[in-house]
Amino acid sequence: MWDPYDPVSYFAHVVFGFAAVAGAVTALSVTKGSPLHKRGGWFFVIPMTVAALTAFVFEAQFDQPRPLAIIMAVATLYLLATSMLALRNKLSFAPIAEKVLVIVPLALLVQSVIFLVRSISIGSWATVPGPVLYGGVFLALVIGDIKLMRSRPTERLYWVKRHLLRILLAFAFAVRALFSLGIETGIPFEVVVTTPLVLALLAAWYFFRQLDRP
Repeated sequence: MWDPYDPVSYFAHVVFGFAAVAGAVTALSVTKGSPLHKRGGWFFVIPMTVAALTAFVFEAQFDQPRPLAIIMAVATLYLLATSMLALRNKLSFAPIAEKVLVIVPLALLVQSVIFLVRSISIGSWATVPGPVLYGGVFLALVIGDIKLMRSRPTERLYWVKRHLLRILLAFAFAVRALFSLGIETGIPFEVVVTTPLVLALLAAWYFFRQLDRP
């Protein structure tokens, strides 16, 4: 069932991945800032970190690692790190960590552009929306990080939104990963890749509107 993966890393990835999804659903379903929200958040962040790290173990077993899996794992770790830094923005090392971490979405943006150019060059138009969407998200993250370096806001709402957006994007990658368990869904691959990210962006728009209300 787990071939070609070793059973330990396979089951660790699956179990912690499902646990992360459960934690995220809990955190998003209850009052923000409540004890249950915080516990659900940690129950998402910690298992999701383990799931992302075990993804690297998977890919190390292939002669040619799958680019999308690597991108998702790297992006997830970046999103989790910056989301938690947003809640701990007064820590002395936070500004330095944020400046270092901006390298991650920048590298992922470059990789998305490479995928886009490759898809266009071979006439694979069905795969174009994926790199366009992911590239747009990574570009927005880079711009947001650069703006943060130039002027560090003090408003609590800014940091709440920064945390929320990154958690939702990481959650989108967790949902996307559920389709990688070998389950035949009958849904086109391109739709599976893009839909969770689109839904995460719509959720961010909805929650931002709620936060902006007087």
